[in-house]
Amino acid sequence: MVASTTAILEQDNADEILALGRMVSYLCQRSKALELGMSTYFLEMALLSLAQDINQQGLPSVSTEINVSALAQADLH
Repeated sequence: MVASTTAILEQDNADEILALGRMVSYLCQRSKALELGMSTYFLEMALLSLAQDINQQGLPSVSTEINVSALAQADLH
């Protein structure tokens, strides 16, 4: 029972982190399209930070969608 509860909580956390990543990614894209400058920079840094946290926690279902190495090579400010 405890193991299944832990697995459910880990999946819930992974789903929430993935949702956060998607939201921040969308905000980065919109900010860049609107040429918001510093706002775009800070959103990109937030996305990189989130991706690094995901990598450190080892959330496999999330890290496949938000790839830190791809972000490092992306066209960031």
